[in-house]
Amino acid sequence: MGIRILSREEAEPILQPFLNPIFRCIQDGWRDFLSIDPAKIQSLEIRTRAGLIRDFTVAHVKRLAFSQDGMSFGAKEGHLLIGSGSNLLIQFKKLADGLAVANYQTERRRQFDAQMPLEGVASATRLTAGYIPDDLWTKPRELYVVCHCGKVQEWYLRVNLFDNTLRKVDYFRLPFEEKIPAKVIREDSEKKGRIRKKSDVIRIGIKRNE
Repeated sequence: MGIRILSREEAEPILQPFLNPIFRCIQDGWRDFLSIDPAKIQSLEIRTRAGLIRDFTVAHVKRLAFSQDGMSFGAKEGHLLIGSGSNLLIQFKKLADGLAVANYQTERRRQFDAQMPLEGVASATRLTAGYIPDDLWTKPRELYVVCHCGKVQEWYLRVNLFDNTLRKVDYFRLPFEEKIPAKVIREDSEKKGRIRKKSDVIRIGIKRNE
């Protein structure tokens, strides 16, 4: 049996007090990454870049957890446990455009993302605090908190890049492999959608605001 997953409505008030410091850690991780010689950065594989940003971010998260109440840090896997009831467990990762976690899928990783009990891991709702980089890896293009359950995205929250506050987002609960093709589906006055050009594809979990 899997872990009980908190809904977005349940998780949001727990997350709110921690959002700014958590996402400041991600932005500080990016700052550390960008202090590397740009020529060296361009020579690195994407997986290596993402690994460096995660390591830099987790170092900041570790310092944060020791200085702020309501947080505890899992040194073995770099997870952050938050909430008075220790009911949210956060990992820090690069996200793909569909908001899936962009990493190598070991069996333990699959079980973690599927919200299954794991030895040594707290029985709390697991979230990913992550980023989508810009094309040149010069900054995070978008920031999110995502609740995955296997290949399904239960819910997500989009975070404002400028002050780490929550932004209004649309809600999807669909498998990552699927796409919403073109005839969409942007609500006009919350009543009727209009058709986009055929080349336009919106990936699951990201509904662009224009």
